[in-house]
Amino acid sequence: MSNENNQKLKIISQYFIKPKQNVKLPNHPHYLSAFDILQLSTPYLHKGLLYAKPPSLSSIDSLIENLKQSMSIALVDFYPLAGLLSTVKYDADQSSWVYVDPDKGPGATLIHASSTEEYKVTVNDIVTCYENNSRFIWSFFDMGELGVVNHDGHTRPLLSVQVTNLVDGVFIGFTMNHSLGDGTSIWHFIKVLSKVFMGQGDEIEKPIFKAMFADGYGPVLKLPYSESESVTHFDVDPQLRVQVFHFSVRTIAMLKAQSNNNNNNNNNNNNRISSFQALAAFMWLSIARVQNLPGESDMHCCLIADTRPRHDPPLPATHFGNFVHLISVTSKMNDLMKNGLCWAATLLHQGVMGLDEKQIRASMKELAESPKVSSPKKLRDVFGTCPIVFTGSMRFDAYGAEFGLGKAVMIRSGYSTWRNGKIVVDPGREGDGSVDLQVCLLSETMNALESDKEFMSYVS
Repeated sequence: MSNENNQKLKIISQYFIKPKQNVKLPNHPHYLSAFDILQLSTPYLHKGLLYAKPPSLSSIDSLIENLKQSMSIALVDFYPLAGLLSTVKYDADQSSWVYVDPDKGPGATLIHASSTEEYKVTVNDIVTCYENNSRFIWSFFDMGELGVVNHDGHTRPLLSVQVTNLVDGVFIGFTMNHSLGDGTSIWHFIKVLSKVFMGQGDEIEKPIFKAMFADGYGPVLKLPYSESESVTHFDVDPQLRVQVFHFSVRTIAMLKAQSNNNNNNNNNNNNRISSFQALAAFMWLSIARVQNLPGESDMHCCLIADTRPRHDPPLPATHFGNFVHLISVTSKMNDLMKNGLCWAATLLHQGVMGLDEKQIRASMKELAESPKVSSPKKLRDVFGTCPIVFTGSMRFDAYGAEFGLGKAVMIRSGYSTWRNGKIVVDPGREGDGSVDLQVCLLSETMNALESDKEFMSYVS
């Protein structure tokens, strides 16, 4: 967090929250799967909700007090989030084992922050901060400073909630260690916390904490020292920009119709290109076009797919952890430009339909045989400097979390969004299938995209 950002916010109070009652813990630690271990070198998840301050809000202090009580209740079911990571080293084979100790540490964190008297931040300031390319949004998340990665969960909270009081609104920033769960997991926690806050605790869907391992492997997966010690920090290129583009239900329907226009099997639901695949193909084409690269250049597009529904039998969305798989599609630049939207969308559709349990199990086994952590360098070696990577989902019920403040104004993310080519998919506020895309690109590419008339004609 920059000095400028520190001057705009001040910390009023900080609380450590443990489960409200003693939790009957299993007789083993919380194990990390091979996919969880991959995340040790990546940033924490940052998901934030911006609210206009309702007249019914008596005081921020009452909101904080209710959140303290609600977190302590929610953590009874989400107990691993109140602990810390631990590591056992095995000198004999120069390896280490990382797991979650639910009893370790002071608990999850709740922070009350406020804009300062000198810098009175409003809801509109947050709405427009992306348009002004401000990184001020990072300060609305605990551990929002550069360099923090999931491996730091050995000493830093695995879960932190920061409530920032604005002049006319409230921003609630949720920070969760990504080695414990994915986007589905953090939104599940947020939804449960809101329901507990609203007195609807009897309606919650409890999480399932059970790491999955390849047959014959686990639950102890050992990393070589060279891997566990290579986890250092996360950098952001100063030339990056993040912008939010909104796509209406009508626009997405148009893209979907165009993508299915030449699909001979579009009467078969399994062969119909989805709304998301059509939108992803449109973004892939648009970004490739404005980069104006040589025709033989490889253009990569990657989707982070939820694997829960692809297991047999399917896993419920409440299964907590990293149940995701990278789907990668590649095209030459000239092929992408020549063949257009329907062709690009078909490539993505085929990649999605090709992901099944057999492929997921094969990846689980490969990682279990040789556990490792992810790194930007490894991704660059495989995909080059700017693969388009989609994360998030238009299906998350993000706006269902109200905390007595009404429907949120918007969803925002922290610095973990800032990677060249990364696109975070969030549902639009009006619902019904509208979408917000938080797009991160180098300034030159972003400027070209914003100046592209064909692209901007689809943006609301």
